[in-house]
Amino acid sequence: MGMKRIGYLLLLSFVIALTISRVYSFDVTYFQNFNYTPCGCHSTSPQQHLSAIVMVNDPGLVIAGSKFNITVAIEGFTGSTDPVVVGLLHSQNDNALFDGPTGDVRKEVTLDVNGDGATQFELTAPNTPGKYTIKVTVLDGADGSTAKGFVYAENTQIVQVRTLSNYYAQYAIGAAEYLISVAIPEGGGYKWAEDNITTPAKYKTGFLKGAAGTGNYLLDLYKATGNTTYLDYARGAAQWLISVAFAEGGGYKWEEWVGAKINQTGYYPGAAGIGTFFLSMYETTGNTTYLDYAKGAAQWLISEAYSVGGGYAWVEKEGEVAPGKLSTRWSYGSPGIGTFLVKAYLLTANTTYADYAKDVAQWLTSVAIPEGGGYKWPQRVEETNYLTGTWHGAAGIGNFFIEAYQAFGNATYLDYAEGAAQWLISVAFAEGGGYKWENLVGGGEFIRGWSRGAPGTGAFFLRIYEETNNPTYLDYAKRAAQWLTYVAIPESGGYKWADSNFSPGNYTALGHGAAGIGKFFILAYTSTNNATYLDYAEDAAQWLTSLVISIDGGYAWLREPKESAKQIHTTYYYGVAGVGDFYLSLATLSVTIQTISHIVTWEGVDYTVVTTSNSTVGPVQFNQPQMEISFTVTGAIGTTGFVNVTIPKDLMKGEPWLVLVDGIETSYQKSENTTHTFLYFTYSHNTGVVQIRGTWVIPEFPTLTILLILLITSLAGAILGKLFWLKRRKHP
Repeated sequence: MGMKRIGYLLLLSFVIALTISRVYSFDVTYFQNFNYTPCGCHSTSPQQHLSAIVMVNDPGLVIAGSKFNITVAIEGFTGSTDPVVVGLLHSQNDNALFDGPTGDVRKEVTLDVNGDGATQFELTAPNTPGKYTIKVTVLDGADGSTAKGFVYAENTQIVQVRTLSNYYAQYAIGAAEYLISVAIPEGGGYKWAEDNITTPAKYKTGFLKGAAGTGNYLLDLYKATGNTTYLDYARGAAQWLISVAFAEGGGYKWEEWVGAKINQTGYYPGAAGIGTFFLSMYETTGNTTYLDYAKGAAQWLISEAYSVGGGYAWVEKEGEVAPGKLSTRWSYGSPGIGTFLVKAYLLTANTTYADYAKDVAQWLTSVAIPEGGGYKWPQRVEETNYLTGTWHGAAGIGNFFIEAYQAFGNATYLDYAEGAAQWLISVAFAEGGGYKWENLVGGGEFIRGWSRGAPGTGAFFLRIYEETNNPTYLDYAKRAAQWLTYVAIPESGGYKWADSNFSPGNYTALGHGAAGIGKFFILAYTSTNNATYLDYAEDAAQWLTSLVISIDGGYAWLREPKESAKQIHTTYYYGVAGVGDFYLSLATLSVTIQTISHIVTWEGVDYTVVTTSNSTVGPVQFNQPQMEISFTVTGAIGTTGFVNVTIPKDLMKGEPWLVLVDGIETSYQKSENTTHTFLYFTYSHNTGVVQIRGTWVIPEFPTLTILLILLITSLAGAILGKLFWLKRRKHP
């Protein structure tokens, strides 16, 4: 890259980078005529620090693994081979640049300081959150010498991650600290009371309301933070479950709560969910004891299976009479057990688990009822109640069929998953520009929560869309989100939701409150890149944050803030573990965007147009007669793309601008400074062409050139006129 071209690049004062739903500035500085003076801070040789680029201004963000293309040059410095150190410097550790070995973060380079060349190389940002600076230090040189030089840094791939030092992580960690503070030692491990007021306390075992779910949350937090305290308490939950297991049928079963004398089979309160937790513990730790108890849960379930309809099914509670009580509910019955058996097969390769999971699918096909172009299921064989949701109805059954299809490749399973989706489409109600579903068809209740309402159903539509690429399913997921925005209630700077049109309570929980609704919005955002969904997820978090209770060294939330009982649940479904899980999902959310500097050359001069986008952006083309720049944008079909375009004012201006995407006029947001205009707009991803037209463009002949031509023409005319006059005087 020549000095002239780099000089034009360095005229760029800043580019806009979008991460999550916020905007950050990246400052690029051109150093000229600086003096080198000894600092005496790291060696006896004269040194000069040059801060070249400030990267991230929010200490809650980290540029994890970002690639920066660095260009460094010093011109006219005394000597020919003066070494410099260039590095990504963390604001809280000034010596890191000099103490560490040469590598991804720190490089020592030799510059051709007497020439006009530039040295280029790549640095990779570390994972420490905070402010960063590109710093250049000259390690040798005469005191007081002067030189010209510059440092130019171009970030071509930005991956910005909300790390566990940020705003949301404190609440995920605070939830864990509260759970630790109320853990009760027993059986060599830990148990938790379901809530803070029920007498006598219930110490439940299951995933959604007991130790298995609480332990699983602590395990997830350990995997995100590396803090072994959380792993210790997850192990404690597992150890307590081991201590209260009952051996039967060649395996293990658990009471729903200690002393209940009720042994549940399903994912929600029973052996399937507990077995899933043991599988996760084994995957993380490699401790085969956990695998043994997961296998024990599977073995007891196999011993309880009923052969029916060419497959196998289960009742919800041990001792219930089949076949009338055989359950299709994912949370309590056969589909959730099938989910556990699929996971067990994938982890162990034991084909017995695969066979029983396939038999669950077979039984569900045998009891499916065609309707609305798809299939519905009674929640129990003897009943005529048809539910829609993910934990109790067709959406949950559809999720199991997707899991079976992914594991075994049987296209029939995908057909039934689509059948569930089609039936849900047939029973959807339009409202507020979106869709809602009755929990129980014909019951008239429209629930807002994850377990029985639009969030869980919408998440199923996202999942079936990802498997089939059928845009109809994505549309119904988006419509579910739209309805949830329509019924959102502003409060405390965020949003809350009523439980349903029958129940005005504003719940906090993952299973049927703001945390679960927020988690669906996160999924919608990650599937579509539509920042509106992320805004609503953060607004759900804002409402929850306004309700946080500092207690016992941690954070907790009431199940329903207006309830006089002031009930704090510990559980995944109703309580602190589930709310913490939602905050953890926000804290670890990441988005990849790309910032590219495009060189536009006109009349021998280079101009830099910068694009920052979540799309793949093609080269920028400049059409001077049309006063237009254009480029292509591509991405996953059905998702939302965005681009921020930085245009030099000495290249183009718009009063107003016209933005076209695939020939269709598109609205935009504009900001500007004295040298550049910044245009931001969104679009639906497809292979498309963006055209940006202005009302002024750099002339074909620069003004100075035109003036020179006019001056030369005038002078030539005057000279010729003078010669003609002299000739006439000489020859009258």
